[in-house]
Amino acid sequence: PVDLSRVLQASVDSVFDLAAAKNVRIEFDSGADEILLLDEERIIQVLINLLSNAIKFSPESEAIRIEHEEKGEFFEIRVVDRGRGVAPE
Repeated sequence: PVDLSRVLQASVDSVFDLAAAKNVRIEFDSGADEILLLDEERIIQVLINLLSNAIKFSPESEAIRIEHEEKGEFFEIRVVDRGRGVAPE
């Protein structure tokens, strides 16, 4: 069992300097009180990867948002940015 807010905060803390250098904000619900069954280190690793990519491809002064939602027996965490995205091909 892992506290979601701790996972989100650890992920954001890990990329803080990278985001600050590009003047990109990372927004998330720091009061998330969900307790999830997951591998904390692996989820943080995945979130750091997604956040790093979002920072890299986001325009300066933009915001990146971490969203989460319960979906039945699963829980979805999304990193949402305004970067150029991946080419269809």
